[in-house]
Amino acid sequence: MQRFASCAAALTLILAAMGGGCVHWSGTSAASGRAAFDAMQKAAAEAGRGVADSLVLVTVQRESPSGATPQMTPGMQAGAAGPRMFTGVILTPEGHILAPELIRPDTTERIEVRVGEEVFAARPLKNDDTIGLTILKIETRTPLKPLRLDDAADLAVGEWGIVLVPSDETTDFEKFTHLVVSRGEVAGRYRRFLVSGLPPTAKGAPVLNLSGKVVGLLNPWGAVSAADLREDIAAFLAQTTGAKSPEEAREKGWLGAYLDPINKELAEARGYPVSGLWISHVAADGPAAKAGVRAGDLVVGFNGKPLRLSGVRARDYFLQTMRPTPGVKFTLELLRDGRKTEVTGEFTKRKDPETLRAEDVGVTVQDVTDSVVFERNLFAREGVMVTQVHQGSPAATGISLGRGLLMPGDVILELAGRPTPNVKEFGRALDGIRRDRSEVVLVKLRRGRMTGFEGLNLKIGERGNGGRS
Repeated sequence: MQRFASCAAALTLILAAMGGGCVHWSGTSAASGRAAFDAMQKAAAEAGRGVADSLVLVTVQRESPSGATPQMTPGMQAGAAGPRMFTGVILTPEGHILAPELIRPDTTERIEVRVGEEVFAARPLKNDDTIGLTILKIETRTPLKPLRLDDAADLAVGEWGIVLVPSDETTDFEKFTHLVVSRGEVAGRYRRFLVSGLPPTAKGAPVLNLSGKVVGLLNPWGAVSAADLREDIAAFLAQTTGAKSPEEAREKGWLGAYLDPINKELAEARGYPVSGLWISHVAADGPAAKAGVRAGDLVVGFNGKPLRLSGVRARDYFLQTMRPTPGVKFTLELLRDGRKTEVTGEFTKRKDPETLRAEDVGVTVQDVTDSVVFERNLFAREGVMVTQVHQGSPAATGISLGRGLLMPGDVILELAGRPTPNVKEFGRALDGIRRDRSEVVLVKLRRGRMTGFEGLNLKIGERGNGGRS
């Protein structure tokens, strides 16, 4: 439910604004003032209705030494001596909540999030000193409604806005609607709209214009522009939730280029954007190579838009917002030798390297591709890379406890004297070992910068016939 929070002073101010600065309490002027106030009240209620389900009440309280939890009594102000209460906004249906404070992931404080009348324990996942926010996570079986920040608006001086603030059981879980007016704007990395007169629990709440678009998020000094914050919040969320399962990763497309943030001092010295990303390596079999991207290029724009942020956050944001989908075209704006150039290409699905599970030897291997060489920092461009060593197998047996003769990351160059430049040739070498019924096999391998040999006793462990996977 929503309740419109107002007082006589606020009503007087509104009527004064509608009546040219002078308040009349009788006759036509009073009637028109009431009509104007009713219209604004309806507009505010309608605007707030769209975001009401995206707001939560967050309570952070310190556990007492005895283990008892401090309680807030009705009418008690949230402060240093008691629980801190503020508004959080829902970022994802899965329960990621944006909190307007820096809360360390290792905090011993108890954090609760009230969604409607339900209370959930929350844990802080990550905080960001730059934007002064923390992402919390609650576990809920019901999908939540995220707050939309992609259509943010500004608030002009003198323009009215509204703020919705959730509450607890002391006020029947109402969401109170407060009218605010912009008194100005403060410039900075994140613009700040000057509004005031709100309760402490409003911190973190969104400010809306009367069309229902989010203008900013409240902090003690005003409303920080949502238009300025949204991409940083998106990058922050991407950093927090960006880990994908191998299955998800295989379904995505890829760019086939590896990027490093530009050094800020170098960027300023050369007049380059601090958000630029160096191309440190281009996979020969990737879309970037086909588009004409070269190592040493500086990416400054993507699909017609300049890159944002700086440092590692610029790279993380770029990788998360790129959303490479097989078959979708892309455009990169580059600086090459100080000159701007554009290249276009098409995302493709990354090919999984061919693998083979060799029970005889006790390893699973895969082809060494150009991208694998770069990602794993390999010093061999031919051979098969060991991805897994099977427990109790010849490869897992070594002279020291817990250290096998072969290790993940080793690149096998020869097996029993037969070159193994790829999985196909490795399989043929295995077939030869089986035909010869060899009991000991010599493996030539590359481990880091070193090339060496290991002798494997094939009588150790269970023998199988291997197989492609």
